[in-house]
Amino acid sequence: MSIQSRGPRDHGQRGGGHASSGYQERAVYVISVAADLAGVHPQTLRIYERKGLLSPQRTAGNTRRYSERDVERLRQIQRLTQDEGVNLAGVRIIMEMQRRLDEAHAQLDRARRRMAEVQRQAERQQADRTTDLLISLILQIPNFTDGTATKTYCSVFPFLDPPLQLSDAAPFKIIPQSCP
Repeated sequence: MSIQSRGPRDHGQRGGGHASSGYQERAVYVISVAADLAGVHPQTLRIYERKGLLSPQRTAGNTRRYSERDVERLRQIQRLTQDEGVNLAGVRIIMEMQRRLDEAHAQLDRARRRMAEVQRQAERQQADRTTDLLISLILQIPNFTDGTATKTYCSVFPFLDPPLQLSDAAPFKIIPQSCP
């Protein structure tokens, strides 16, 4: 039995991509079970669908199938109409606003992740520039590579802990060394 979507499945319930979102999207409940889980009559689900508040998925035989997300949406509609006294037009507006807010939060999260990555790249580039500058300064110390300039090196760069020395194997590779 294949299940097809009749329309957009985004009812404003999307968060930041939770691990359980695949489960929440899986349409497994027939109308009577979904109505029972939400505490409403099956006819209420049909009314909500006609009003555009729900878009259940359909099987190849055109039978409605509801997901866990749909059931939670039904519960939210019930809370708004029964507990808060909001009419269905108001519910539609509230849910649309919630969808937009969720979308804005997701965009903000993506922007924050991108910004953090750019910051890490900038820090790596700055560290590379600092290392290059340090190496160029070290190379200006006379006789550094033959081991005779250790005391000069330690006094020129006392803030390095541990101090660095150029490797004999590669002229720009630096290795830790202890100062006397």
